[in-house]
Amino acid sequence: MSQYSNHSLFLSFFKIGLFTFGGGMAMIPWLEEELQRYGMSREEILRIFSLAQSMPGMIATNVSTIVGRKLNGFWGSVWATSGVIFPSFVIILVIALGFSSLLYQTSMQGALKAIRATAAIMILFSASSLIKKTLSGKKIPTKLRAMSIVLAIILLSLFTRLNPIIFILTAILTASIEYLIRKKRGSL
Repeated sequence: MSQYSNHSLFLSFFKIGLFTFGGGMAMIPWLEEELQRYGMSREEILRIFSLAQSMPGMIATNVSTIVGRKLNGFWGSVWATSGVIFPSFVIILVIALGFSSLLYQTSMQGALKAIRATAAIMILFSASSLIKKTLSGKKIPTKLRAMSIVLAIILLSLFTRLNPIIFILTAILTASIEYLIRKKRGSL
């Protein structure tokens, strides 16, 4: 099918993935240089970039898949895509393994506590802001009902181990039911 081996495709895209960790537009010059080594014209490279940019996903992954398929069919696309993904996978794996050992260090424990406290403050600030916006201009019974629902959710989330998705789904269901009731009454 092609004069280029799947091994050479893997190595070419491995280099791109390794030296441009993080991706983005920084990969384009490297990609262009490698594709020219495979005998592709500038116009052909631009067409491949345009197609890769229009597809969901990372541009380097999309380019590697397109080029691999063009040069060596299905297996070429598998090898080229594997080559560009492999370095990032290994780097993230090493970071994750190193991070898990850091979790037990005292300084990391302190940092995580500070992050949790900051996140809690940000959530409370957002909640109070949302409550103010929600309750402004409403009738008192509506305000009391909304406040009691918010208070119940806060208390349940603090004192139970319920999954937050349960609160979200319950809120959606409650809001939908209230909307239907108010629509039926004509009080929207």
